[in-house]
Amino acid sequence: MSSPGKKSDEQDRIEKVKEMKVYSWTLEEYQDAAKYDLLYMSVAEAMGTSLGKRKQTRRRETEEERRAREVESKYRVAGGSCRLMFEYTTEEAIESLRDAMSVVDDFPSLMEFSTGEQSKRFVNRLHGKHRIGKKEYWGLVSRFAATELAEKLGESFVRKIEELTNMAENPVLRGVLFEMLFFARIKQMPGPLKLTTIQGEDVEWSSCEVESFDPTDVYEAGENSKERVCLKPVAWNQGGYDAVIVDWSSKLVRFVQVTSREAHDLKLRYFSDCLDSLSIQGWEQWKLEIVFVVPKDNVERFRVSKVEDEDALSSGRA
Repeated sequence: MSSPGKKSDEQDRIEKVKEMKVYSWTLEEYQDAAKYDLLYMSVAEAMGTSLGKRKQTRRRETEEERRAREVESKYRVAGGSCRLMFEYTTEEAIESLRDAMSVVDDFPSLMEFSTGEQSKRFVNRLHGKHRIGKKEYWGLVSRFAATELAEKLGESFVRKIEELTNMAENPVLRGVLFEMLFFARIKQMPGPLKLTTIQGEDVEWSSCEVESFDPTDVYEAGENSKERVCLKPVAWNQGGYDAVIVDWSSKLVRFVQVTSREAHDLKLRYFSDCLDSLSIQGWEQWKLEIVFVVPKDNVERFRVSKVEDEDALSSGRA
């Protein structure tokens, strides 16, 4: 989102100047644009190679499917910013967003829009504005930016967003708030993260550091680390998990899907690929968990709608 300069309504009328609003892009719009050869070839360098050399897919893809997958993969970081999507590699987009976060000195003002859109500082890149139907909704530019801010600022930041006017009617922010709350709590809480199972049992997860993670590359820390870490994938289409908690001392790998929906698919091939990247030896000594974290009101209604690649985790792991 760019900052409008000073303007005079009277002067605009005389000169017959009208303001043009350019809204944040949606995933569907990116995928439609990627179908045009001339456009896609001009931005291909920032797309398929943006996360380094990625693994081959398990099945043959058409050119259209490959482009759609690459766009979808990058969407978590770039979000509605077509500049970040088409002009920056994923690493460059992450650096750009983190630079923008580092210069914000008043986060409540950022969320209330009294800084950002009207500011000349490059904090504007954190904002997005969407048009849904005839209404306009603002939000953070991407899920990556939203969860990074939640990690840095903690639960109070998320709660401030919830208190904003018309928050309940904002589908852009409402869709990411629950995920922001999870990352804020897993990193910032002084005590354990408390959850309740579908059987009504209370469980506690220890807080830990959160690291961005490319599930298609080897995780370098490996078993030399004794720390507990929460890995956050940077790719949008990593296959149905939002975090991977690895506890080296307890020999536990816990996949976490954070969702406010009432149903979710389970695509086990992506879980298997992630486990390969962890390069853990002696899987027979490890415990593997797949956990869905949902709002309390959805616990009894939640269900796994479809399981794909059921044999993907059977090769000596689970």
